[in-house]
Amino acid sequence: MRLISGFPRRLVQTSALLLLLSGCGRPDVDFPVTLVTGTVTYKGQPLNSGTITFVPDDESLRGASGLIDDSGYYLLKTSQSVEGIMPGRYKVRLESWTREPTMKRAGERAIPSKYENLKLSGLTAVVEPDVEEQTVDFALSD
Repeated sequence: MRLISGFPRRLVQTSALLLLLSGCGRPDVDFPVTLVTGTVTYKGQPLNSGTITFVPDDESLRGASGLIDDSGYYLLKTSQSVEGIMPGRYKVRLESWTREPTMKRAGERAIPSKYENLKLSGLTAVVEPDVEEQTVDFALSD
């Protein structure tokens, strides 16, 4: 039964797409997470690559990490499929290279090596409970 040319097929395709999209988004997890994003700058300029890692002070929490894009922006993920991090206190480490190290040559760091060490970085963050989203920016100076 075709009332409009191609109508039933388009209706089925659109319905299937809507069902598929309704399953997207943040998956259900058995622990609370806050979506944490931010920007990392060094001497006033955004980092253009790297990794940021939040390591929990409390062993009952899960850490999270994220890639830093070319505008200094990051999004933390507890796992590949879970965006966000559990509320709590964290030490933070950063790694960024202007030239990645290889087995044949040394790399060139974009920031001082102290930021790679949790004890030396001096970077910390508190992820607040009962908040869906939180911004945590880091401005590095030396």
